[in-house]
Amino acid sequence: AVTAECVGTPWFSCSFDGGETWKEYSGGAWVDVVSYGMTEETIEAITSDEWNTAVSGIDSFVMRVLLRSPADSLINLSVRFLKAT
Repeated sequence: AVTAECVGTPWFSCSFDGGETWKEYSGGAWVDVVSYGMTEETIEAITSDEWNTAVSGIDSFVMRVLLRSPADSLINLSVRFLKAT
């Protein structure tokens, strides 16, 4: 699960290939980032199964937070994963 405490509208995206491509979760699938990424609400709504699909077979991933305005800030980000067996 991911929980974020934000001010303004930070945007989130993930790379599962070391930063070569950036993904957002949209419409029930991980897709290439079209504009800025996911909102706080979207990233918090991703289920464990959806995360497990994205990270299956990899050792790590990168999460990017885009602050587009001086009013945007990320106060706290918590990522909690359980390894699927």
